[in-house]
Amino acid sequence: IKAAVTPSRPEARARCDTTTPRRRKTWREQEHDLQAAAKAMPRRKSARLSGSDGKTNAQKHNDSDSDSDSEPTRHVAVTKLALWELSQTDVRRDSGSQLCRKGMCRRLKVGQRFPGIVLTPNGKAVISPADAELVIRHGLCVVNCSWARLEDVPFAKLKSGGDRLLPFLVAANPTKYGQPFTLSSAEALAAGLVIVGRDDDAREVMSCFRWGDSFWQLNDEMLRVYAACKDGAEVVKAQEAFMNDIKAERAERERRKGDIADGAMIDRDLLPPSDSETESDEGDEGDGLSTSALVQQLEQTSL
Repeated sequence: IKAAVTPSRPEARARCDTTTPRRRKTWREQEHDLQAAAKAMPRRKSARLSGSDGKTNAQKHNDSDSDSDSEPTRHVAVTKLALWELSQTDVRRDSGSQLCRKGMCRRLKVGQRFPGIVLTPNGKAVISPADAELVIRHGLCVVNCSWARLEDVPFAKLKSGGDRLLPFLVAANPTKYGQPFTLSSAEALAAGLVIVGRDDDAREVMSCFRWGDSFWQLNDEMLRVYAACKDGAEVVKAQEAFMNDIKAERAERERRKGDIADGAMIDRDLLPPSDSETESDEGDEGDGLSTSALVQQLEQTSL
């Protein structure tokens, strides 16, 4: 009975030989099978990527940032700012070097061309809102030098897309506080940005200095008038109007008081107090001009 039920060994071996041998799949076939299995699997929403409201974690993070007012957003200056460093001032203290250390301004070598607008004492035209397109496209630059050593500046080697002068403004830095036409590099950049309509960038520049608010107190009204002009001719007319008002006010105070210093164009006692009269954050950015020389320069100025 056992022999009839259990096949003999040669017979079982014959059955195994008749079956088709199993072939190993290639890596391409295995990859195809994995892709087919992935497509066949139902898609599930990941709790890590999205919640029950259908918003991703990034969207929720943005919503929470917009709702919270505890951390104000800081504006990032987008206008390209640069300066030619002439090494005539103390780079540890002057305003232009401070902007470079904060990453808001880049240094240029003498002979390197700047395609944008450059604010320089050697300019022939005054900056105006008509220069806004060139400033937005290529940026704004200054010459970081000492006012007392202008004759040593190689202006012929400083090539730019256009040299411009600043209109009548008053310095607010601790070194030249209250003196007209002797702005620091940071003040010049901020003034130029406001005139061409880049107010946010100008505020960001002056926020780097403790005396930055004093600059706006002294020049905010004049800058708003300059920024409302159409071209350089209107800026010059607005400048002459401000200078005539100062002359008239000075003459009136001399008639009333009679004790104004001889030749003083601006009475420093009438200016707002500086935020840092005792500190010297600017270094030696020029010795400026004497009071009588300022009056003479004001009477002979014609842009």
